[in-house]
Amino acid sequence: MDSIIFLLNLLFSALYLMLGLRIILPFVPHKPESQWWSWLYTLTDPALALFRQALPPEQMGYDVSPFLVILFLVIMQRFIIYMVGGF
Repeated sequence: MDSIIFLLNLLFSALYLMLGLRIILPFVPHKPESQWWSWLYTLTDPALALFRQALPPEQMGYDVSPFLVILFLVIMQRFIIYMVGGF
């Protein structure tokens, strides 16, 4: 049971790290199409697109979708670990 909870926490930590990079990258000069960053955009864009439809960055003035995805993932992580038995 502990190993399942550990793996779930590891997975969510990796997702948080990727989304954190997505928050920082607009402020750093980079090429999104480069091989170093294309994997990050490929993995995170589907989740971000869902929230961008609800709150378009053009209307907000800034892209808040990474923050919303992180909030959603925190809630999901706690729920899943609770259901697995980690209380």
